[in-house]
Amino acid sequence: MLQIPCGYILDSKGFEKIFPCSIFLVLIGCILYWFSDNVFLIGFSRLIIGAGCSSAYIISIFIATKYFNKAIIPLLISFAEIATGIGDYFAGNIYLTTIKGLGWNATNIVTVLMVLFLFLYSLILMRVIKRRKKDTKLEPTSKMSMKDIKNSIKKMFKSSTNIAIFTYSFFTWGIIMTFAGFWAKSYYINMHDYTREYALSLPEIYWMSFLISALIVGAYVKTIAQAKKYILLLSILGVIAYFTMLTPFLFGYSMLMLITIISGISASGVVLGFFIIQYLVTDTEKGLAISLNNLFIVLGGMASQIIFSQAISFNFDKIYILEASVNSFFYSGIVMLATWALFAFFAVIYILKKL
Repeated sequence: MLQIPCGYILDSKGFEKIFPCSIFLVLIGCILYWFSDNVFLIGFSRLIIGAGCSSAYIISIFIATKYFNKAIIPLLISFAEIATGIGDYFAGNIYLTTIKGLGWNATNIVTVLMVLFLFLYSLILMRVIKRRKKDTKLEPTSKMSMKDIKNSIKKMFKSSTNIAIFTYSFFTWGIIMTFAGFWAKSYYINMHDYTREYALSLPEIYWMSFLISALIVGAYVKTIAQAKKYILLLSILGVIAYFTMLTPFLFGYSMLMLITIISGISASGVVLGFFIIQYLVTDTEKGLAISLNNLFIVLGGMASQIIFSQAISFNFDKIYILEASVNSFFYSGIVMLATWALFAFFAVIYILKKL
């Protein structure tokens, strides 16, 4: 829920001060987490870290949509997604490697030093951007009151098109974080009896296809007409991929790899969700619109992981008897993901009718 005040601050105060502050929040949160000795402090430190990280991500997209040529906005959003994905991958591996090899304290020292570097970098970056704004006479951020923000939120939720975009982002990111982000390894092991090595390689293929596709989509799409065409194509690919996964007994490793690549490509439509939502609002509402869209992305990831964990506890054989080689519990999870892909597709159809 901290996404909303972040959007308010961006639209009313600008990003120059909040950007370094968001990184500083992460720094404080990491230090607190390092020395936390009870559940309350651990929870509070993770809250601060999450608030700071999400704010920094939103700010990067806000800068792209506010101060750059509209034709390259999708490309810049793609760069933000790619940087986030690559950063998540390497940071996770660095953390695991250091905690195994060096222990708890050394790992936290490395983490704090990395965040401290980012904080110093943000200060330098803000000075460069401030100078560029002054030299090029870029339009400053309009000042907005809390009343204006409340009216903007009401206005956004009165628009069925905006709600459809939020819905698309919710289900698309929910699929990403549920399947590739959390459950993919278990799915491939339980559904297809793959070894740990094979099961780990397929989610990495998913992420690579997602990031490369996001870059291609961002580089190619320059107009809202192109965005409409490609978000439809990507949503159709998602439906095809996850409904194809409902026939696991037909799959060999090469076929699974192909379906994994297609599902990763389909997920890159989340970039276009940001592009379309910022197109529909005024310049004074961009920060709020981006924040709300990201809020639904975060909620989609959280809710979908919880629902998927419940789905795979249900024996699908109670509805329809599957072949003995098919894991009926994880099959229920794929049915859920296929349903999510269908919901995302319906949201896109509604968006296209209204645009």
